[in-house]
This record gives sequence, C-alpha cells and structure tokens, in this order.
Amino acid sequence: MSKDYDGAAGQLTNIHDWLCEDFPYTWDEDGRAAPLSYPDDMVTTYDYHQVGRPIELPTQLSDSYLAVPNPDYLNLSYTYAPQGTVEQEMVHRDDLGRSASSATTTSSVSFESLDRVQQVGVEDLVGSVGTSTSSTWAFVHDDAGAVLQPGDGSTLAYDAAGSLTTRTQGSLLKEVDPWLT
Repeated sequence: MSKDYDGAAGQLTNIHDWLCEDFPYTWDEDGRAAPLSYPDDMVTTYDYHQVGRPIELPTQLSDSYLAVPNPDYLNLSYTYAPQGTVEQEMVHRDDLGRSASSATTTSSVSFESLDRVQQVGVEDLVGSVGTSTSSTWAFVHDDAGAVLQPGDGSTLAYDAAGSLTTRTQGSLLKEVDPWLT
C-alpha cells in the first residue's frame, strides 16, 4: 500500500492498495475532502460543520445502482466540544452481511476545566435485538497535566524532565525506553 501527496499543499491525492487499485482524493477550494469513489461503486461523502470540521461521513453504493433510497454501509458522525476537540464519535455499520449484524458504536470523551481528558466511554449496540455493552475509563492527571492513571488500571511514572519512565499494571512493572516515546 502506498500514498501520494500534493507537493505544494501536502494533501493526500491517491492511495494505492494491495490489490493495485487506486483511490484518488480530491479537495474543494476550502481544503476539505471531496466525495471519494471506490472501484466497487461505493462512495464516501463528507458533510462539514460551518467551521469546516467533518460531522458526518456516510459510505453508500453509488446512486447509479439504486432506484430506492440508499442505505449507509458505514456512517461515521462526530460532535465537538466547545474547544474544538472531538467529543463524540458514532460509528454505524449496516446489516447487509459485511458484519455479523448491524451495530452502532458510540465513543464519548469528556474534558475537565483545563481541557484535559477526564473520561472516555464506549457503548456498543448490536443488531435489532439491542444487545448493549459499555465501558468507561477515567483519567487522573498530576498538577503539571501529565496522565498518572490512564483509566486502564495502570499507573504511569515520569522523570524530572517529564518523560514517561514506567508503567505499572498490577504487579507488572514495565520500564519505558525514552528513545521510543
């Protein structure tokens, strides 16, 4: 797989996949991605918020195949916090055989008063029976803003320069190579 970029703007112009198919990207005058057409006649469109952030990305069969309203095969939608960071992402997959059943996954992020991540939540709703699972991770920060507990039960430690040195998960202590962080 390889990617091509526009030298002047640095924007992605094409993806060559492992099947030697091309996925050309184009951009509008505001620098936003234009609809992307796939070789199998699928199209991803991009709907934008008035300030240019993507709010919905549905992927559907091209209208050339259908005489009825077109269902989404995949639909990504986003809401944003006042500071401009993604606050919620919703992923909906169809029930047409590309996954075990239709499913909607909603990921939410909440921020504390200093705009640091406070909590991350994920909820999965699967199929027409409405089976639901959810998980939540709460983050703890020190006064300097470093994450001490990333919500997965582990604890992080830093050196005087603020570089991550260790991660402790239960009784397992893992030293972090400073050249890899």
